[in-house]
Amino acid sequence: MPQPKQIRNILFVHNGALGDFLCAWPGIYALIRHFAGQKLNLWFVGREFALYWLKDLGVKKAPPPVPAGVEKMYVSKEAPAWLAETLVFWFCLKRPAALLEHANLISIPALDFSLLAPENRGDSACAGPGREALEELNSAANPEKPGRGGRWSEPLVMRAIQARLERFGVKQHNDWPLIWRNCFGQWEGECSRQVGLLPGTGHTAKSWPLEKFEALARALDRAGYDPVFLLGPVERERGILPQSARAEYPAPPPQLAARMLQLRAIIACDGGPAHLASHHGVPGLVLFGPVRWQAWAPPGLRVILPPPDALAACPPPVDDPKEIIPAMDGMLNAIEPAVVLAAFQALCNR
Repeated sequence: MPQPKQIRNILFVHNGALGDFLCAWPGIYALIRHFAGQKLNLWFVGREFALYWLKDLGVKKAPPPVPAGVEKMYVSKEAPAWLAETLVFWFCLKRPAALLEHANLISIPALDFSLLAPENRGDSACAGPGREALEELNSAANPEKPGRGGRWSEPLVMRAIQARLERFGVKQHNDWPLIWRNCFGQWEGECSRQVGLLPGTGHTAKSWPLEKFEALARALDRAGYDPVFLLGPVERERGILPQSARAEYPAPPPQLAARMLQLRAIIACDGGPAHLASHHGVPGLVLFGPVRWQAWAPPGLRVILPPPDALAACPPPVDDPKEIIPAMDGMLNAIEPAVVLAAFQALCNR
């Protein structure tokens, strides 16, 4: 890593979706702590919503012409002038996103597990799928550290990012429940009867059928809870309007986060909203199928998987959501609302 005396600016680049950004956030936090006290400008290039969770750490939107220079790096090997005094940490999935190679440009791939010890890579197939996975996730990695929704377990993508940063001498911070409570806010819904249902996700193969969410909502209502569907702009555009419970459309992500803090728990598909709940200390369940839960499961949330026979009939889960294939469509259909309800009641100690 270049010496700080040569650097005036630290630039964080993350152009991914909400869940990807929240998995990268601990790495950004560790870097900010690493450079604290050196009077450096902290800049960010990426999606606008991300700045909401960076501004209190002193990070600002990068000034012109930095964003334009980042955009050119995708296709050009010419270094912009500002790069000479700017250290760039570019968060990506597998391989460097920039075509440019430069001493001041450091790629942080979330899906590169090569620096993890073999026993910590999670390469083996998930043992005990289905209902057993509820507690399997909770006992993994750091069972002595309780999260606010379940037991604490960092997904592989977070560990991979930190392992790469450690090569540059960036210290790991382990007390994430405390750090996130201070940075993201305090969950207020322990006495609430409202349960957030979040069917939205970035890929249709990661979706649980709406009719099963509807059946779950009716079951929650009979059990004395107040289910509410929390839907995003895509669901609004598609005209999706659940009939079994009221629907709300809290957006952008900071507004959704504020709404989640009032809930007893959330039940979500694998996607950004589940990570948003995790970072804000909201307990809940998250349904996984085509994507490997060991790689992406939000810390503190409990995992629901399809039953073993359904998993055996499908291709093995992938680490990269971009590698989902059509044969994985419908993997979550085998999960029954009664199983999810039982897991929810166990979560809430009822």
